[in-house]
Amino acid sequence: MMTFQRKTRMFVGALALSVTATGWSAERRVESETTFMAEYQTGSDIDFWSVGLGVQPNDQPGSFGGIFYSKMTLNDEQSFEGTSLGERETTIDSFGVRGFSVSGTGDSPYGADMRIALSETKTQGYSRTGVEIGANFYGPLSGRLTWFCGATLRPEFLSFDWNSDVITEIGVNVGVDYRPIPGVGLFAKYYYENMLTDDLDSWNLGSGALIGLNLVF
Repeated sequence: MMTFQRKTRMFVGALALSVTATGWSAERRVESETTFMAEYQTGSDIDFWSVGLGVQPNDQPGSFGGIFYSKMTLNDEQSFEGTSLGERETTIDSFGVRGFSVSGTGDSPYGADMRIALSETKTQGYSRTGVEIGANFYGPLSGRLTWFCGATLRPEFLSFDWNSDVITEIGVNVGVDYRPIPGVGLFAKYYYENMLTDDLDSWNLGSGALIGLNLVF
């Protein structure tokens, strides 16, 4: 119980510090305005949605920095070391801090999407609550079209429940993003969600192609 309380206090403190730092940085660099973020992704076996409240610097239209909540649902055939476990539902809920700018700043054309959150993963016979960290990196292709790739990690040492036999959960993705206007992003990607056990065995939770929409307004 003491370990859980201590880690919770550490996370809440880091979350508050990150939110404060995000707002302070935006205010120091250039005038910013309050903004909302909404995102939806869907595929044959995966659905994802997210909402957020934060700031958008005036010199970076379409960018976002603030708090967010997201939920991912996977209804896919799971497998363990190549052996099918049948179709199972997995849910991943996350609440934390997110900041992204697809087009980059200054002399660099590369953008980034950084996240730190408290998350809860549930699937048949397994659950995990703890801290997750994630990042996507964006590079220009042509005009308003960019490519991106990244990963999200939910390691055991950042978990509040230590009774699992999983070293880490990991989600990886790669895709392309098109911005017809700065505050609207249309994208397509491939996503893969997996767990690595203490015996270095692979537990696949789901994968597939998705299309999505990101709005900053």
